[in-house]
Amino acid sequence: MKCSASSLIAARLWLAGASVAFATAANATVWTDWSNSYTTGQTGAQATGSLGGVGVTYNGEIAGNAYAQAGCAGLCFGYPSWQPSTSFAGGAVTNAPPPGFGAIQLIGGAGTGTDTITFSAPVNDPVIAIWSLGSQPPNSDIHAQLVFDLPPTIVAGGPSSEYAGQAITLSGNTVTGFEGNGTVEFLDKGVTSITFTTPVYENWYAFTVGAAVPEPSTWALMLIGFAGVGYAGYRKTMKSRLNVTA
Repeated sequence: MKCSASSLIAARLWLAGASVAFATAANATVWTDWSNSYTTGQTGAQATGSLGGVGVTYNGEIAGNAYAQAGCAGLCFGYPSWQPSTSFAGGAVTNAPPPGFGAIQLIGGAGTGTDTITFSAPVNDPVIAIWSLGSQPPNSDIHAQLVFDLPPTIVAGGPSSEYAGQAITLSGNTVTGFEGNGTVEFLDKGVTSITFTTPVYENWYAFTVGAAVPEPSTWALMLIGFAGVGYAGYRKTMKSRLNVTA
């Protein structure tokens, strides 16, 4: 039984669409778009956002200090710049966070407790971008830390456009910065939450969270491909019936 030309075209369209869709799904890094409605405090503060359709809730410390140069108090929108992008994008992370999506301020130290990021649905291989962790002379000499419950892997690091600095470093589950910048990835499937502590006080640093998830255009392309396969199957079935009837 032979396939019609239209069936072959539909199948090829599906294969092309599926290939692009799966490539996009594997490579597109989506970052949390934080809401500008949040609370501040050493513990018990909360912020919410959206990560490619997945809800994100953060509970813990959100520093309430206002910084004139940033124009923010707790969450910063439009600052930092997350530039140069090479300091925050590498490996599976294809792009730095958009500045307008927001970054959560931390200062760490005694009394800050445990910070928790919770996803409304399981997320594969989540990533956290970290900016200005710790400080170096001439201002001060502080090696600040984020101590995670899951083992991270550094995928990018380097100076920032605002304060220069250097790449973050990793020892076990502890990320350390000496005016450090970079992105870590948690190579784990179906992650629903990430917790960490900030044992060292430093004024101030920030983070945001992301993941590699399909974009809406990817899903649309996949649906078009699936529809093409369905149409090809329908044409093939109808032609078979016609041949039998004849």
